[in-house]
Formats: sequence, structure tokens, C-alpha cells
Amino acid sequence: MTSDSISHPSLPRLHNIQALRGLAAFMVLLSHLLIIERKYSQDTILPSALSFGITGVDIFFVISGFIMVYVTHKWSHSAARHIPEFLFARAGRIYPLYWIISLAVLVVFLVRPGLVFSSSVGNEPNIIKSFLLWPDRAYPLLEIGWTLIHEMGFYLIFAGLLVFARKHRPLLICIWGAIVIAGYAMGAHTHGPVMAILFHPLSLEFCGGALLAYGLLKWTPKHNDGHGWPPFILSLLLFIIFVFIFTTRGESNPGFGWLRIITFGLSALCLLLAAFLFEQKGKTAPRWSVILGDWSYALYLTHILTLSLMGRLWAIFDQPELWDNLLVLPLMIIGSLIVAGLTHKIIEAPMMRASKALQKKLF
Repeated sequence: MTSDSISHPSLPRLHNIQALRGLAAFMVLLSHLLIIERKYSQDTILPSALSFGITGVDIFFVISGFIMVYVTHKWSHSAARHIPEFLFARAGRIYPLYWIISLAVLVVFLVRPGLVFSSSVGNEPNIIKSFLLWPDRAYPLLEIGWTLIHEMGFYLIFAGLLVFARKHRPLLICIWGAIVIAGYAMGAHTHGPVMAILFHPLSLEFCGGALLAYGLLKWTPKHNDGHGWPPFILSLLLFIIFVFIFTTRGESNPGFGWLRIITFGLSALCLLLAAFLFEQKGKTAPRWSVILGDWSYALYLTHILTLSLMGRLWAIFDQPELWDNLLVLPLMIIGSLIVAGLTHKIIEAPMMRASKALQKKLF
């Protein structure tokens, strides 16, 4: 979702993981493109299996767990003093662009509430909680922000773990995962929105990504004889098999329960492992895919708005033939990418530079 400029003197820059972010955002885009086609077109050509593109979120979550360990693994007993800077950096990366996009949505919501995606999927959003990314029973004003609520919860808990020595953090991550499982089994997630986030099964994907990072960082560069093909192939096989199982059972999406974690969470972890191992072997993703990764957060936040606007325009001249689908759907993808690229270059990138400059002054 979000991106960081990550480097380490003994490890290569993580270009492949940045590209993986781009893939995850594009998967989510395709899942929503399917919804838009079914909503605004009289006929459809996109397969229902595209709905599983929403599991790009699972890739985002395991990457988040991995990256948080990667950027803090040098912090040992003195890590507690870095917590304010850590939280400032995470908030500075998440909130500014999210607020700008949410403000645009708020203007539309105040004028025509029915046009806002979140107003059609549940209770009316709480404006203040939406901007704070605070857990609520309703979706945020910008509906895709539900994943950012999980992100912020993870950052807060992980920041607390930084108080402890580095050698104890992997065990604490395991304990955190066990608490999530036990709490969910006892129904703790049913006691309000905050508890629902704290004990959500998706938290285990953060834990999995973090534990993978601890394992790989302990595996020093001199042992870089591993290869990324086995976990990459395993990831694809798992994804295809589980999509097949879900679709043959008549289920159109992976849901949010334990089955999703066991299936698509495991697939995402294997894909992340493959990306890291390939980079260790000097095999990096194409430049365009890394650029897409740079755009991933902007694409993630803006694509629903772009698709919805283009979908409403499409509905005006939609025909009961397939030719317009063949023409419009690629244009919607291109339009979403253009909007994301411009948003990144004009808005997001300057704000990132300003945030980092302020961080240097404050810390």
C-alpha cells in the first residue's frame, strides 16, 4: 500500500517488494473493475474469478509486517527512543494523501451522498472517525480506508514491541498472533469496533510478514544461495487452487475469516519470500513494475473514484453488445493508472518529501 525508500548496507534495495506492491494494487483494481462492469453495463465479459483480486490486500498486509521489521531491525535496547519518530513516519506516510482524497469524497458526499461508494455498503460513515482512521461499525468515508485502519492498528502494536530488546521481538510477535487467535475464539472481536480490529484474523498476516523478515534477516547475505522459483511457483499454485475451490463452491470472494488467512495469506507469504530471494540472486523486477509500486498507494486510494466516474459516463452510452466492454474496460484501467501516476507525482511525492524534511527537523 504505502511505500518506503528502503536500503540496508548488507542487503539489496527491495525493488522486487516495491514491484509486489504495484501488483497488489493492480489486483485490487481488477476486483473493483468487475464490480463496476456489473453495475454499469448491460452485459459482462470479465470472469467472476477477478473478484479474488481483492486478495491483493493480503499481499499488502504481509509486506507491511515485513517492512516494519526491515526498517527497525537495527534498533536494539535503545529502540524505545525511536518510537515517536517511527509513529511520525508511519502517520506521515498514511494520512496526508488519504486526507486529501477523503476531502474530495467528503465534498461529493455532502452534495450527493448516494454517489459515495461507502454510503451504499452499510451504515452512514462517521466523518471524524473516517479521517482519523479510527475503528467504527460503518466503513470509512473512503471505503477502501478499512484496510488502513488495520494498518494503523498494526503500527501502534508494533511500536509497543519496540520497547523490548530485538532478540525478544520474534517471540513477542508469536505471542501477539496467539492472543489474536485465542481472543477471536473466545469472541473478543464481537465487543465493539476496536476489539474487532485487534482480534481480526487479518492481523496474522502482519505477524506472518514480520516473522518472515526476522527469519530472512537472521539468514545473512553470505548464505544467499537460495532461489525464488520454488516459493514463487508454490504461491501461484496455492492461489489458483484456492480460487478454484472457492468458485466451485459458489463463493465469489474470499471473505474475511480464517480460511482466507490460511489460503491467500500463505500464498502472499510465499510470493513475498520469492520476491526477496530473487533480489538476493540479483534478479530484479522490470523498472515499470517498480514505478507501479511507487504509484501503488495513490492507485489504491484513487482507483475506485476513477472507476466510478468512468462507469457513470459509460452507463450513458452503454449498448447491449460486447464491443463497448472491449473498448471501455481497458480505457478504465489506463485512466486509473494515469490518475494514480499524476496523483503520485503532483501530490504524493511532494508531500512525502515535506514529511521527511519535517521528520529530520523534529527528530
